[in-house]
Amino acid sequence: MKVPQFKWMAYRKANPRARFRLLCFPYAGGGASIFRSWGNYLPDTVEVCPVQLPGRETRVAEPPYSEIEPVLEALCENLREFLDLPYALFGYSMGAVISFELARLLPARMLPGPCHLFVGARPGPRLRDPDPPTSGLSDEEFIRDVAEMGGMPDELLGNREWLEFLLPTLRADFALCESFQYLPRGILRCPLSVYGGMKDAKTTYPKLQAWSAETSSVCTIKQFQGGHFFINENRDALLRAISEELSACMLPLVNASGIA
Repeated sequence: MKVPQFKWMAYRKANPRARFRLLCFPYAGGGASIFRSWGNYLPDTVEVCPVQLPGRETRVAEPPYSEIEPVLEALCENLREFLDLPYALFGYSMGAVISFELARLLPARMLPGPCHLFVGARPGPRLRDPDPPTSGLSDEEFIRDVAEMGGMPDELLGNREWLEFLLPTLRADFALCESFQYLPRGILRCPLSVYGGMKDAKTTYPKLQAWSAETSSVCTIKQFQGGHFFINENRDALLRAISEELSACMLPLVNASGIA
């Protein structure tokens, strides 16, 4: 279903100098505001497009998705107008799964594929999660599990009313990740950058290396100081790495997108 543009890109700042776009997808429970200031740290010819999914921030009144296929269908329908420039996708944790599947699906729909895919805080998509599902746990158990990942500030953990407000979206996001199954849609032809936190036990270096099977192009792997949420703990170093890769993307592009 077609949704007004501003809903999908709530914090996008149109850049008339842009020659390239970076579409960003957040982690479970996160919203587009995570990427709100990124344009200040990336090349000035890059337009940052933070994707706002239903169920959070400016779209909090809308029901969140709990499966990936409806998300992909909605994105294919609503992001078309942002694909008129060369672009890259960045996805973090849950967003890594969404951006990866979108990168494979768009060319199959006869839409331009990305010139580069960035993924962070997520093992290779063919690997099974050895941990039991958490989306169906009791509130107390679920909150404890999420808190152990380090994604909730102490002031939020101490606010029961606000937690109860956020839980439906968090549960839906976790259900989306836990129900994800790898399908052989095709291998990417664009370069792939894979990022992880050195203290993130769920995304060890070998699990990050598993992403290399998903592209016929170059796959680079980099780890940063921090845990699962190094995107917050070590943001400046992450943005420097992305900026370097984007600068390379904006060199003359030849056969840089699509599916093999």
